[in-house]
Amino acid sequence: MLLWKSDATRGGSRHSAPDVVVRTHSDAGGAAGGLAGTAGTAGFEAGFAGAADGGGAAVLGEIRPAATMATRSTSIRYLGIPTNSIRSFTRIAGPNFSLYFARSGGVASGGSTWTVHSGWSERKRSAISRIRSSWYPWTEARNATVTMRSRPRTRARHIKFVRRAGETRWRRIPFPRRMRFLVASDADEASRGQRQALLEAASWSSEPAFEGRPAWRFRDLVLATIDGSHLYRDHLDRDLEGSFGEPADLVVYLSKHKSESERPSLTIHPIGNPATAEFGGQPETLVPSAPRWMTAALRALKRAAAPLAYAVTFEATHHGPYLTSPTFYIEQGSTAREWNDVAASRTIARVLLDLTPVDAPVAVGFGGGHYVPRHTDLALERRIAFGHLLAAYALERAPPAIVDQAIERTRGATIAYLHRKTIGKEAVRSLEERLDSLGVRVVREADLPIERGDETS
Repeated sequence: MLLWKSDATRGGSRHSAPDVVVRTHSDAGGAAGGLAGTAGTAGFEAGFAGAADGGGAAVLGEIRPAATMATRSTSIRYLGIPTNSIRSFTRIAGPNFSLYFARSGGVASGGSTWTVHSGWSERKRSAISRIRSSWYPWTEARNATVTMRSRPRTRARHIKFVRRAGETRWRRIPFPRRMRFLVASDADEASRGQRQALLEAASWSSEPAFEGRPAWRFRDLVLATIDGSHLYRDHLDRDLEGSFGEPADLVVYLSKHKSESERPSLTIHPIGNPATAEFGGQPETLVPSAPRWMTAALRALKRAAAPLAYAVTFEATHHGPYLTSPTFYIEQGSTAREWNDVAASRTIARVLLDLTPVDAPVAVGFGGGHYVPRHTDLALERRIAFGHLLAAYALERAPPAIVDQAIERTRGATIAYLHRKTIGKEAVRSLEERLDSLGVRVVREADLPIERGDETS
């Protein structure tokens, strides 16, 4: 049965790699001899094709007809820098034969390694490794080793490994960067002050204007300005991506904060409307939150603002605009005096420039008042990262489906914390049942380890 045949390049010329042929044992007959059907054959073919890609390596041997296949794929990104990423994983297994195809790729300061292991007996029998550097022109080197003693265990013939050596020059492949966008508003005096503090605190480079207004870049940050109010400018992330040509990993709005108490405050909150849309956005619609970034900002603000007479707190999820990228607001207030406070603006600027996401379990919070004091304390003192925070008054007005949406739009959420004293017993019971059906565990303070230092990912 012919599974694969390909061409490989060596020294500028093309040559055919050996065909891969698999013979079944004589006791395998009919459809059973076909590698357990189409799925097994397809997986086996894909695996061998990957094994011989660019290296001219092939395997000749015998197997029994049984085979299974499983695949997985993950991708990890962080600050626009490539990290270890498992591109693909395929396993084909049978009574007398197993092959592993594993590929890990893209290390910013290192390389990628691709390996095939053939385990015909109790010992590892063969391996092909390909090691390369990262995002610059590189030379691929391949090595193959074979140690075969399978007959005593399986009474099968040895696997014959055919290898053609060679080097392949590869061109540079640019890695897509993901940006964090800081958005100021010319209509907001606190936002203007925070923008000025950011520009003074780092060496920004000029970018092409965004909608006729100056824009700047520093590392993976882009600082842009809009004309009107933040609240009513839906799909700004889409416009930023189109203008700067890079996907948005995070959007942070620089904003003032208003409150009836007029208490000096520095606040952070996710956005969206659990019920009606009174101040921008869409009704009964939440925007993706950024739990690890938000919690990191809260902790950093708490430390940096210690000399200032400001309260530092989360706010519950509220108001617009509507975006599809992870977003949060960072605000200073609550009166004109605080909006124009240069020291507060500089504190926010330092926090944003040095911000690194925390490494903590991701949670959704329910209950509490608008400033969710219980959740704020937990985020500061315990190992937990909050995304959406639905206050008790919001839960009373919102449809039941908002719970599902809060989990869905808090990426990575595995736990939830309920401020029980602010929610009725019946509502608590209903919430717990719903969260359990979504696979989210409800935790209490005692379940959360104490935060020791500033752990970041």
